Amino acid sequence: MFSLSRITKENEEYFEDLLPEEGLKRNDQALGVLTEDEDAVAALVFAREDNIISLEWLYVDPDYRRQGVGLHLLGAAIELMENKGELMRAAYYEDMEGMPELLDKLGFYSLDGNATYQISIDAIRDSSEIVKLQKMHLKKQPVSLDRLLREEKDRLLQYLSESCDARLFLQNCDPKTSFCMQEEDKSVSGCLLTKKLEENRFQVQLMLNTGGVMQSLVLLKTFLEQCIGDEMKGAELLFVAANPHVISLVERLTKDAGEEGVSKKQLRIAIREIAA
Repeated sequence: MFSLSRITKENEEYFEDLLPEEGLKRNDQALGVLTEDEDAVAALVFAREDNIISLEWLYVDPDYRRQGVGLHLLGAAIELMENKGELMRAAYYEDMEGMPELLDKLGFYSLDGNATYQISIDAIRDSSEIVKLQKMHLKKQPVSLDRLLREEKDRLLQYLSESCDARLFLQNCDPKTSFCMQEEDKSVSGCLLTKKLEENRFQVQLMLNTGGVMQSLVLLKTFLEQCIGDEMKGAELLFVAANPHVISLVERLTKDAGEEGVSKKQLRIAIREIAA
């Protein structure tokens, strides 16, 4: 009834309605499901970094859900990647119907999840913390990742080397809208990794620093000034609170916004060993 197809740049347009809006990135791999009539009904996108396979996207046409399509697609991905990684990692929102059961059938086990916060850009700009920074003369300014020299990039990689997830985020971020904080000796003391999800929606993928919440605010202020114009109304920033730095930052930013300015969801993480 269904058949599998690899999704590549050559046939990506055929699966366009099933893929993320930004399409496939350079290091992405993808599989799709076709009906007997060659209609595209599902797509799965994943990325590999070292020994971790990260599931980036899974979408099944609503008319074909509850028919085993997602199970078939994920099973094929596991079989395809079982000799290329040790772990497969999936992240999903707790209100995604059927996802826990699907992953459970395929042998995934759940870890503690993280909260995600969706905040309007206007609320962030108007927060008392950002307004304070506008009046301060800051000696250190963050540097965008696309301006780093080779040696400086090596220092950033070293800074992130203790976390496999961090290296995955670095691979998937946009260097032009991501920043790091450098010390006088050019060592890295913090970074903000972001990517654009849609025309008016951005995601903070990772926030790490050794300089406290103030340094996080400086990184965020630079991102707002250099990457999001004042004319952009209604834009939103999605924070994945995967570490204490992000949680502290969100608390500082949202203390003035109130519940109406912040949308919070619970993110669940599932992992399966796939090494042969």
